[in-house]
Amino acid sequence: MYFAPRDSHKSQIQFALERGIPAFSAMLGTRRLPFPAFGFDLVHCSRCLIPFTAYNATYFIEVDRLLLPGGYLVIYGPPVQWPKQDKEWSDLQGVARALCYELIAVDGNTVIWKKPVEDTCLPNNNEFGLESCVDLDDPSSAWYFKLKKCVSRRSSIKGEYGIGTIPEWPGRLTAPSPRSTHLRNGADVYEADTKRWVRKVAHYKNSLNVKLGTPAIRNVMDMNAFFGGFAAALISDPVWVMN
Repeated sequence: MYFAPRDSHKSQIQFALERGIPAFSAMLGTRRLPFPAFGFDLVHCSRCLIPFTAYNATYFIEVDRLLLPGGYLVIYGPPVQWPKQDKEWSDLQGVARALCYELIAVDGNTVIWKKPVEDTCLPNNNEFGLESCVDLDDPSSAWYFKLKKCVSRRSSIKGEYGIGTIPEWPGRLTAPSPRSTHLRNGADVYEADTKRWVRKVAHYKNSLNVKLGTPAIRNVMDMNAFFGGFAAALISDPVWVMN
């Protein structure tokens, strides 16, 4: 996923698609990005020029919402040890400390932080006025949802989402997602959907002569992803799937 205040090159997605790699362009403005909470193992920001500490660190809080507990935030470029941006760099470190992020490394203009696994950090005395969201807040409400100035709590969502609690890749590809427990008989439905799409993809290839699994098809869009079973069934093929 690429996110920034603006698309400087005007064609970020085109570049990615032409290379045959997944891409999603999003803007951090006044609304949450259209993803559920705790969905990414790592967030990478390379010269994305996002003012993470502005507006009481609202943009940093949004990245925190997306990041899995125990996940990693990597920032390369300004303001990390950047000339004439000492205050911005100091403020960025201050926000990370306020959220109890563990500093893994600072190397030149690159910094790596690790998000804490538990909800034990806030409230604390911090200069940014950061507070935890109330228990009734749903951090996975994202579509057309305004950014919040509170930190999403892991405990506000049912299930285990931290790194180390979800099966490692590729086991997580077929293991029922913790989020599936939100549905009635969710785990059973999830497993049935996975098996169904293994059969359907084999049918596409063998009976309908769809050239999946060949260099002829690389970029695939699934317009009704549900549990992502279609994409999972294509894992051994040289494709990527936009759900």
